[in-house]
Amino acid sequence: MKHIAGVTMLELLCSLMISVIIVSGLTSIYGITQQHFKLQTALLGLTENSRIMEQLWMTVIRSAVYQGCLKMKKANITPYYASDVKPGTDAITIRYADTMGDDLLLDMKDDSVMYVTSSHRFSINDDIMISDCESVEFFKVKNVTVSTKNQKIISDKPLKKLYKKYSQVNLYQSESYYIGMIDALYRKNKNGHKMEIMEGINDMKFSFSIIQGGRVKDISAGDFDDNNDIKGVGILLKHTSLIKNRMNKTQYIYVALR
Repeated sequence: MKHIAGVTMLELLCSLMISVIIVSGLTSIYGITQQHFKLQTALLGLTENSRIMEQLWMTVIRSAVYQGCLKMKKANITPYYASDVKPGTDAITIRYADTMGDDLLLDMKDDSVMYVTSSHRFSINDDIMISDCESVEFFKVKNVTVSTKNQKIISDKPLKKLYKKYSQVNLYQSESYYIGMIDALYRKNKNGHKMEIMEGINDMKFSFSIIQGGRVKDISAGDFDDNNDIKGVGILLKHTSLIKNRMNKTQYIYVALR
């Protein structure tokens, strides 16, 4: 009778122990890899959000001095205060002319009537800016008649001058930017409609560079006065990643106004 070689209990226990050690090691490596991947994802997310914020604020702040071919003397930026702003954070309102404007089709013959192109469809009560390279005026639309080729706009008040053909007619907008009670950056228009721009921003502070006594001075939003001539705006943002074991990043953006 032949003897059949088998596995002893000791060998079986040793094999099981080795298997457990290997599986345990692989599980640990997998966990570390996953944690590293999540951290890298969070870091990339914060970096991308910072890039988006920089582009946004460069565009938004500089729009406050756009006035067609006529350079605006003063940026129309003011602090914004409302109940939906997160306590301890700053908020601002920016008023600007939409760059996608229209042109006068004819020289004005009446100080309240103008015929303009129809790239943008204006509505009653819209705030409008009309400008040439010499002057600028603001008014509300009292009435508007739209045809296939033009728009006839009647202003709510007589204009100070009769503007010539090709003068620019732009929608004049007002938007407020603030951190809400849920950590996110919001934008609200003059009609109260708000939109979330980016989540994960839990703090925002503004500083303003102004000319005072012939020198440039930085002041906080709390010290801002409507008479201040703003030469630059600093924005301090605090980002938080949205994954477990959150990462934080502080970002500073400065926009010079010329």
